[in-house]
Parts: sequence; C-alpha cells; structure tokens
Amino acid sequence: MKSLVKLAEDGFVFVTILAATNAFEPIEPWGSLLRRVWYLINPFTLLIVILRWKQILRVAARDKFILTLVGIAIISVLWSEVPGETIHESYELVCTTLFAYYLAYRCKNVQGLLKMLALPLGFAALTSLFYAVAMPSVGVMQANQAGGNHTGSWKGVFVQKNIMARAISVAVIVFLCHDRTNRKYSQICWFLFAISVILVKFSRSGTGFITVIALIGLFPLYKALRWNFVLILPICLMGLLLGASSTVWLVDNAAEAAASIGKDLTFSGRDKLWEAVFDKIWERPFLGWGYGAFWSWESGGAHVWRSLGWDPPHAHNGVVQVWAILGLLGLSVFLMGYISTYIRALNWARMTKTPAGIWALEYLTFMFIFNVSQDLTPEGKSIFWIIYVATSVLIGIPSEQESAIDPRQSNQKSLSERKVPDRFNKRYLKN
Repeated sequence: MKSLVKLAEDGFVFVTILAATNAFEPIEPWGSLLRRVWYLINPFTLLIVILRWKQILRVAARDKFILTLVGIAIISVLWSEVPGETIHESYELVCTTLFAYYLAYRCKNVQGLLKMLALPLGFAALTSLFYAVAMPSVGVMQANQAGGNHTGSWKGVFVQKNIMARAISVAVIVFLCHDRTNRKYSQICWFLFAISVILVKFSRSGTGFITVIALIGLFPLYKALRWNFVLILPICLMGLLLGASSTVWLVDNAAEAAASIGKDLTFSGRDKLWEAVFDKIWERPFLGWGYGAFWSWESGGAHVWRSLGWDPPHAHNGVVQVWAILGLLGLSVFLMGYISTYIRALNWARMTKTPAGIWALEYLTFMFIFNVSQDLTPEGKSIFWIIYVATSVLIGIPSEQESAIDPRQSNQKSLSERKVPDRFNKRYLKN
C-alpha cells in the first residue's frame, strides 16, 4: 500500500513539474490535457497540505520572506484595480507555493530535489530534441510564427524558442549538479546535460546561451569556495581583474557585443516598455497596482499597451515587474528574501561536499541573469517559483550525504524531522 501511495505521489510531482514548464502546450492533445490537469493539481495540493499540515508548516517556516511576500500578494486585493483578477492570481500563487513546500518535504534534501527535477526536465529535453530533428514543422520556428523573426530557431515542445531556452537552461544546471557517486546515473546525466546545451544553442536565444555559458563557467569557481582562504584569495582577485577587464571591453564595444547575439542597445525595445511601466509605477510607488492586476485594460497595463502599440504580458524585468504589482513594499521583501537566500547558499556551498551543494548558487545566478530581460518573479503555475521556494527552504540544513557537519544525521529523515544545530533556527522545527 505504501509503495502505491509513493508511486502516486511521484507521478503527481512529475506531472506538476512538467505542466509548470509549459512543455507540450502547442502540441495537441497533450497541451490541452496538461492545461486541464491544473484543475486537479491545485485541489490535490491543498488536500495534501491539509493532511500533512504540521510537516508543511515546519518546512514553510524556514523562509519568512517567502511567506511575507505571498501574504502581501493576498492582501493587495484591498487596493487592487481589478480585485477579481487579484483573488484568482493569488489563489494560483498560494497553491504553487504550497506545492513547492510539499516538494521540499518529499525530497528531504537538495540531491532529492535534483532527482525529482531530472526526470520531467530530461523528458522535456529529449522530446524537444526529437521534435526539432524529426518533426521540424512542430519543433522549429516557422516563417509564419512571431512575424518570421525567429525562423529556423529550435523550440522543441514549447510555444516559442525563448520559453524553451529558459526551461532547458534549468535542466543544464540540474544535470551539471547531479550525483556522481552512481556511475550509470552519472553517464545518463552527462548525456542529458549535453542535449540540453545543444537545445539552448540551437534555440538562438542570446540570453539563454549566455546564461548557460556563464553558469558552466561559474561552477568551478563556486566549488573553489570550499578551498582554504589562502587559495581562494588569488582566485577571487583574478576573477575581479577578469570581470573588470570584461566590463571595460563591453563598454567600449557595447554595440558590437549586442549585435553578435542578435540584440541591440535598446534591449529589443524593452527600454520603451520600461519607460511606459514606470509612468504608472510612480502613480502607486509604495503598494503597487495589486498582484495580477497591473496587466489589464482596467489597470496600469492599458497605458503601457496604448503607448507601445503591442501587448506585452509582463515588464520583461523582474524588479520592474514586482515594483509594478506589489510596490516598494513587495519589492523590498522580494529582494531581501533573494539576498538572504543567496547568503545562505554561499554558506551552504562551503559546508557541503557534493556537486549538489553548488545547486543553490547556480540557480540563484540563473534567476538573476534572466530577471534582467525576462520575468522570473513570484507567479502561480511557474516552475521557476516552485524551484526557488523549494531550494530556499532546503539549503538551511545539509544532509549527511551533502555535509560533514553531523554524520549521525540520517539522510532518510525529512527536513522537518532532522535534528539541527541551534544556529539553524531550531525553534521552527519543534513539534
């Protein structure tokens, strides 16, 4: 009986993660099926949380910034221009956040999280490669799509090339930080890692490819954080020199560098978008327009759409997006939470010994880069928000396989059951 329950829960996690990536959306009947699945995912998530509310509550207490941010999103209905939309979007955000807590509870540690992510992301990568090579009419951007601007770019099982590049970039990190103790499993992960890099390359997404190259290059530098301080210092100095040199070169050759990846110095028109959004932000700088309510004809988005002549669904920048919907209040909480998680990720990387210990730093770097021109902020049905929340609550307590802090700790115990040092806020894990 227990094995059947575990199998059912694993299947639930697989389907939810796959649906959250928006994979197969343009491919029928799978796209329609996955969209309808959400009508079952949210109620099922709420049911699980009710049945295991004590364990989920202990996990959720690991990051107060996430709880506060979700709380602000909920109460923003009080000043929202479109309260009905805010209620609906807040419900989606709450359910998605609760699923992330449940995922962290199920996974027990970061290595468990990577294993949970590897199967659906690997499946999305393999099927994307199949459609791009064997069925290019489906897996490759055509002349009648997106105005013909991206003809020939791979999109796999996703709607658009940038959407695939963003999701598959996460797959690159997952397989880069995989468990290498099992040789057979390691070889499979390296194979999927290579496929994921190829997919991002042929998507012709400038942001995606630069992000992947940066994350691969940063991996050994993040591992160097575990070395003796005397060894780290010259590496950091060298990194600063290289970074300064690269910055000077980019300033002198900005136009050429942007053109090399198919971009321009206006961020493909995003400068005008941000200017229009800020026109409305200054009208409500402290509380914003309400969660999920800004991009509407009844709210601030109407001004943006009329000014631009096209209908962007978000601000194409994480900071601008959060500021518009939740004001300085929400933006401050979001940034403090991110910085707090990053600091814990640095400490956690130093305390751990496996590649999984680098995962949090890699993923937070991915979020930082993509939030410059995309939007990976709190959102319902978003794989990126799910991973951020799950990672944040998992990195506080390294398990036996990931750390040498306390070898008596059992790797089979969940996050909410492990005995932890006082410095890890033990008061939140009391029965």
